[in-house]
Amino acid sequence: MLHTLHPAVVHFPVALLLCALLAETVWLWRKAEFWRDMAFWLLLGGTLGAFVAALTGGWAEDSLTMSDTLHEAVEQHETVGYILVWLYACLLVWKILRRQAMQTAENRMFLGALLVASALLVYSGWLGGELVYEYGAGVKGVTIDLPLNQPNAPLAP
Repeated sequence: MLHTLHPAVVHFPVALLLCALLAETVWLWRKAEFWRDMAFWLLLGGTLGAFVAALTGGWAEDSLTMSDTLHEAVEQHETVGYILVWLYACLLVWKILRRQAMQTAENRMFLGALLVASALLVYSGWLGGELVYEYGAGVKGVTIDLPLNQPNAPLAP
């Protein structure tokens, strides 16, 4: 049961962290406190969610029967995922410690680091999608009865 949680929880931190990038960008452009606060809370929620996603990803990995090729792909996705968790955790600590004292140059550096992390996040999502759609990881095999010799017959339920 626990191995099925990863696909259910992984999308929330991805969305929150990408929205944190957007909010941080708007904050630098508009200088409205709402966007700075929003960027912080999105980063906090996304980072906590990333820890949960990494935990559930480990459970999902434990449930797989893997060929060498699948194992390699899973390990690559897992490695990028762990790098992301620690990268976002470091960005969150940076933001907590320097939030009020950041000047424009440091804000731009932070945004650059957040942009790099977001690009890596998109890559990790692509790797996860490849696991499912290329390798069928975590997907149960389904058999459909197709009628033979009847090209226009409806599929059996």
